[in-house]
Parts: sequence; C-alpha cells; structure tokens
Amino acid sequence: MPTVSRATLYRRFYLYAALSIAVASASVAAAVLLRTVLQVAGLGPRPLDADVSRAVSLSAAILAFAVPVGAVHLVFILRGMRDPAERGSATRHGFLSLWIAVVLLAELFSGVSLVNVVVQSQNADPTPQLALMVVAALVGTIALSWAARTPPESPRARVRAAAIVLLVAMLVAVAFLGNAASAAGDLYASAAGVRPQAAFGQPVERTLRTALLSAGVALVVWAAAFAWQWRWRAMRDRLAYGLALYGAGVLALAVGVALEISGAIRHGRDPREVFAFTGAWPALAVGVLLVSIHGGLLLADRGRNGHPAVVGTRFLLAFPALVGLGALIAGLSNAWRAAVEGGLVTLAGTGDAESGRDALVWAAPAVLLAVVFVTHLWLLLRDQRRTRAAERVVEADALVALLEDVRAGRRSVAEAANTLRAGGASL
Repeated sequence: MPTVSRATLYRRFYLYAALSIAVASASVAAAVLLRTVLQVAGLGPRPLDADVSRAVSLSAAILAFAVPVGAVHLVFILRGMRDPAERGSATRHGFLSLWIAVVLLAELFSGVSLVNVVVQSQNADPTPQLALMVVAALVGTIALSWAARTPPESPRARVRAAAIVLLVAMLVAVAFLGNAASAAGDLYASAAGVRPQAAFGQPVERTLRTALLSAGVALVVWAAAFAWQWRWRAMRDRLAYGLALYGAGVLALAVGVALEISGAIRHGRDPREVFAFTGAWPALAVGVLLVSIHGGLLLADRGRNGHPAVVGTRFLLAFPALVGLGALIAGLSNAWRAAVEGGLVTLAGTGDAESGRDALVWAAPAVLLAVVFVTHLWLLLRDQRRTRAAERVVEADALVALLEDVRAGRRSVAEAANTLRAGGASL
C-alpha cells in the first residue's frame, strides 16, 4: 500500500469535515421546512402564519451558509476523485460510514420518539419525528450510493461504524423489551388482583404496547445495520460484538432461570407471591433475545469468519462454561447455607423455614451449569490431546542447512556448489 503524506491526509480530512458540517446544516434546514409543510398539510396542529414565516426565514439563513460552503468543498472532492487512491481512501469512506451510522441512529431515536408520542397522546404532533426521519433517510441513501460506487481500501471503517449502531440499537431494544416484560408482569399481577390496572400514572396496556413497538423499531434499525456489514464476516469488531452480547445474554438467561424457578415455587405455595414469579421476566426476556440473536450470528459465522469451525463451537460454549463456574460456586454455597439453616429448623426450631426450598432452587441450576462447565473443559482437553498427537517434527530444509554449513566453515563454497549440482532438485 503506498504511503500517504500528512498533507494529503489533512487535505482529505478538512474537505470531508467541511462537507459534513454543510450537509448537517442543510439537513436541519430541510427538516424544519418539511415539518412546516407536514403541519400545513394537516398531519399536525396547523401552524400560525408567524410560525411559518419564522421557519422559512431560519431555513433560508441556514441554507445560505450550507449550500455555498458544501458546493465549494464538493467540487474539490470531485476533482480529487479522478485519482483511484482518492476514491478508495480510508478518510473518504470513514466519513461516509460516519454519515450512515449517524443516519441510522437518528432513525432509531426518532422512531422511538414517534412511537412514544403517538401511543401516549391522542393529540400528538408527530411532524418533528417524521421530518427528521425523512431527511435522514435521504442523506443515508445518498451516502450509501456514493460509497457503493467506489470500493474502499479496507472495510474496517464500515464494520466499526456498523458495530456501534448494532450495539446501541440492541441496548435500546433490550431496555424496552425488559420494560415490556415488566409491564406484562404487572398485567398478570392485576389479573390476580394484586396490582391495579394503572401503574406510574398510566394504563399498563399502553406501557406494554409502547415498549413492544419501541423494541420493534430498535430491532428494525439493528437489522439494517447488520445488513450493511453482512459481507465482512472475518472482521474482529463483528466477532467481538457478537461474543460480548452473547455472553451478556447467557448471564441474563442463567440469572433469570434461577430466579424464575424460585419465584415459581413461591407463587405455587402462596398465590399472593405474584411478583416473585414475574420479577424474573425482564431478565428472561433479555436473555432469550440476546442469546437467540447473537448465538445465531455466531453459528452462522462458524467456519466462515476466518477461524476453524471448532473455534466457533468453543466460543459458543465458553460463556456458558464461565457462567456455569460462577453459578456453581455461588449456587452450591447458597445451597449449603440453606441446607444448614434447614437443619437448624429441624433440630433447634430456629432459622429459615423456607431454606429447604432455597437449597433446591440454587442447587438445581448450579448442577446443570456445572455439567456445562465440565463438558467444555473435557472438550478443551480432548482438543489439546489431539493437537499434541498430530504434532510432528518438521525436518530442517536441506538448502538452509547447506548454507549454514558454509557460513560456519564446515564446508567450502566449492563443495556447496558441487552438492547443489549433484542434488539440487532434492533441496
């Protein structure tokens, strides 16, 4: 790869930074104008004449700065793109990837805000969110088409930008899915007569609907970002993202299962213990979402991400094994404590009467996860034995050995030349 001078890097950075500022300013002006048009069209409260005049004046002032500045820098960029190195430069594609990432995040938060506005209020004004989403989609389409015309030197900028969007979108989806599971637990509690139909000042059904729709918006943006970087399976950023959230999902699922078992037993004994049963629903929902999506991602990339298939299998088993080791220690410790307290109840009439149940609750998932850990350890040891058995001593290269003899003085140059003439084909 040819070396790029600092002056060239600075010129590229300046041109694309100035163009980005101009595009951002023009996008704000377009969003303000589009919101006014949507309000005049009847999608929101009809604006006053003064409001329309103020919006048009603000947009005109912004565009008077953004259009000339952007046009001048765009001309210099287009002139430089006659050079193939300029078209595929990391600086250019880094800025275009930044544009697309910002567009996807703008669509994410605007969509979530739109859902909350529309669901929570009957006389809502959705025009700001709609205008921002339309303008962001237009900018993103332009950036995608511009980047697609010239392949980059390396897809690293695109994959890293997509990984950031994937992480943010999944965290938003996790937060709203946990909120939806909590609202579903409140509905279950209200059906059992434990909690009224309204929580936090609003109906639980509305909270559940808002959370589910918001999580759906986040997952749609996640899918768009995932499709954007789908081809580059061997990038480390993608593997690190998948492993991190898969591990978090395994942990949430393990904790949720343990708490759900405990809550189910308590609820079965006492129907009033509803929240002991529903309290683990958010952790279970989050764990199922993270494990299903990112476990599926790791399975799909198994053997196709630059690593052997067995490495992908070990990655899939490593996090449950680590969680299993921690749960084994914590679970057996709690089970032993509960069993001791149960013995105290039996012998002396002191301690916790529910300790026997607690012992079973903590011992069951601990033993299950211990089996996972032992299985993973056995597989690792088996791979190690097979690797050692397959190792063989690599014979030294005959030509290298001959040259080493000449260098050490054990043979003369003439002897080495005769050896090469006699058996050069075998060296």
